Formats: sequence, C-alpha cells, structure tokens
Amino acid sequence: MNVALCGAGVVGGGVLSIISSLPNTPFIVTKVLVRDIHKERDFPLPTSASYTTDWKECVQDVDLVIELIGGTTLAKDIVFTALRNNIHVVTANKALIAAHMTELEEILATSTGSLGYEASTGGGIPIIRSLQTSIISSDKVTSVAGILNGTTNFMLSKMAAEGCSYNDCLKEAQSLGFAEADPTADVEGHDARAKICVLARLALGVSIPEAAISCTGISSLTTDDFNYAKTLNSTIKLVGTARKVKLTNFLGNVSETVQAFVTPCICPMNGIIANVNGATNVVQIVSESLGTSHLLGAGAGRFPTANSVVADMQAINNNLISTAFPVPLNNEIIQDPDYTARFYIRLNVKDQTGIIMMAGELCHANDVSIHAVLQDPISDSTNVPFVITTEMCRKSQVEKFAKSCSELEWCLGLPLVMPIIES
Repeated sequence: MNVALCGAGVVGGGVLSIISSLPNTPFIVTKVLVRDIHKERDFPLPTSASYTTDWKECVQDVDLVIELIGGTTLAKDIVFTALRNNIHVVTANKALIAAHMTELEEILATSTGSLGYEASTGGGIPIIRSLQTSIISSDKVTSVAGILNGTTNFMLSKMAAEGCSYNDCLKEAQSLGFAEADPTADVEGHDARAKICVLARLALGVSIPEAAISCTGISSLTTDDFNYAKTLNSTIKLVGTARKVKLTNFLGNVSETVQAFVTPCICPMNGIIANVNGATNVVQIVSESLGTSHLLGAGAGRFPTANSVVADMQAINNNLISTAFPVPLNNEIIQDPDYTARFYIRLNVKDQTGIIMMAGELCHANDVSIHAVLQDPISDSTNVPFVITTEMCRKSQVEKFAKSCSELEWCLGLPLVMPIIES
C-alpha cells in the first residue's frame, strides 16, 4: 500500500519507526506532510518518501492517508478529501471525529475508503476495535465511562498521593511533557469530552453534539477535596460517562434517554477506576451479557498511540477493518443533561453561628436530601471548608442549592459540586 503520512511529530515518528521494523512491511510511505521541510527530526525519512508542505499531494496516487496533525481545519480537508477520493484513512483525531461525525458517516456511506480511528480514544488501549468486533457485535452496551485523559490523571494521582496543589502539579506535568503550555483542553475536560462523544456514538448508537455534553474540569480542586475524599475512603478522578437510562413518566410510559457528562468524581477506593494512576487510562463498559468490563493501558505517548495507528493500517491492508460505526444511529433517543447521582458539595464559608442550619434549609428548599456533613476542626475562621454529601438527586437540584448558597454573605464563592460514583 502506498501511504501518505500527514504529521511528522511525536506519534508520526513512532508510526514510521514501527513500520520500518515490520518484517516484509506492506506499507510504502511516499509522502510526509510537514510544516517545515528543513526541521531536524528524531527519525530517518524512509528512502521511498519525500517531505511536502502541500496537503493536496497527500490525497492523490496513494492507497492510505494517515492523519496525525490534529485540529478540525486542515485535518478535515485532508480526511474528507481522501475519503471522497475513495482512499482509506487512519486518524488519531478525536476532535475531528467528535465535531464532524455526521458528515463523516455521510461520506463513508458512499466511499470505498474505510476509516480507522483506534488511536483517537484511549491511546494504546484497543477500545475501538474491542467494541466493534467483540462486544457490540453480540451484546448491547448500556454504559461506557472512564479515565480518558492521561495529563489530568497524572495530576490528580499526584495531588492525592503527595498533597500537592493544583498549580504545582500542573507545572510538573508541563515540565515532564504531559501537559501543553496551554493546558486548557486537558484540565478543563475538553479532550475527554471529545472522546466520550466518540464512544457514545460507537457503543450506544447516539450522536451527541460536544457542546451538549456537560463538562467540568479539575482547576477548582484543592487539597481540601482530596482530604475529604480520603475521609470517604475515596479519591478524585476526571471521568467521562455516557449511559442509557430508562425513564417512566406519570402515565407509566417508558422512554430511553442518554446521559453524557465529563466531571471530576468521588471514586471509592474499592473500585477499579480509583486505583488507575499516573498517565494510564481505563474504560469501563457495562453491557447486558458481559456485565461490567474494563480495558486499561497507556492512554497516550509516542509508541502506544503509534501502535494503534499501525494496527488500523494492518487491518485495512488485510481487509479486516470494521465498519466505523456498526451500531445504527438512533435519533429517537433524547439526551438528558440533568443526570442523577449522589453528590459531594464543598463549601468555603466565613465562620458564624447557624451556617449548617441555613445550608440544611437550602437543601430542603431545593429537594436535596443530606447524607452526611463533614467538617475538620477550624484553623482559619475567615475561610472554613466543609462538605455536604447527598442522597440520590438530580444535578439541577444540587446546582440550584449551590447557587443559593453563593448568594449569601457567609459563602465564599460558588460551592464545588462532584458526583459520587458507584464502586
């Protein structure tokens, strides 16, 4: 197969290294798209290939295009043009798939080219192929969730283990190359949101616009939250979730909805997700026949991600690549952003008499039932953190309670809200 490689960065170099090590490799790289032809790189250019800065050279006279440049502008032009030209595509671009899924499916319906996107979600974890070939072919998935971003998991693991502040952990993550100079996509949950969007379409057959997925990052977490989490025999992880939920109205009619969200969660230590640390990712799948399954592994990095790219290349070469989205799209399933859970609410207040009583009254006014109140001895009366945990309720109820608190003179800002997940 004649191959055009678009993007010669960390993962692109890994792809070339793996291809060169394959015995009797079927792949002949002819073009490598780069911004700067003269830039020094840490891998040799294959003798069959030449650098180019013109992307249009990469979507003609080839059998396969590898898209590793990221983003949703130039990458979209390359992927869409290649598929329209009946050229196979392998991509690691979760942002592109999440943002343009419907258009991609329309193009794939008339193209003889296929789409491999294993590397887009979970790095080296074979989650896409496992779902396509081993699970949804014979089972019905009801929920997919997990730790989908290595940068934030590295930071949260360090905050939990060493008591470091968010800012200190971010600086270390940047110095080690885990976090970008602008870490927004990672720490605010946008990267995980794109991945859960992809998994929701693949596993559940629902297409959810990214903007419709509730998304909260980790930048508001403090050492107080990790200390209180330990009191609950738990830790904190950034978890992306997409799940089907059946609702019954007052007439007894049952409808199916999907709830999708990305948020820091209180995770019990007797569960698998709580014990996945460092830059590792884990995906939890709940299905009718298998029950609960977990796939765990390297969520990023040169060779884990490159391995997923090459696995898709091999599948295409051997005519074993799966249909991109085997579960038919069901437009009748509505999205319900107002998910139900038990919640952790951390308030910071100026100490005065009656605060717990007033907080209880506000909970009652918003139909929030208190499970427990946690408070360490007061060391600074001008800034007292304490925690309320709730019984099962809706996110909207907890958010109304938090807003009501924030409007009172003793409350120092909007309380932090996190769901408490089951073990």
